[in-house]
Amino acid sequence: MKKINFEEYNKKRKKAKINILELRDQLTRQKNTSKRSRNQKKQFLLYELAKKRKDKMIEKISEHKYRFK
Repeated sequence: MKKINFEEYNKKRKKAKINILELRDQLTRQKNTSKRSRNQKKQFLLYELAKKRKDKMIEKISEHKYRFK
């Protein structure tokens, strides 16, 4: 029969209890409805526009050197 170490047992129980309490708190908390989400196509378009703007402003001279146009 396996011997039980009560200190370890109590630590595991307390840790499990804390995890359950954290889950309960997350579930009871209201979701942030004000968080803005962006369409993937729009996100990609904005990325492309930023990339084009950077390319217009900066030119690559060598591997690690750039200069403004």
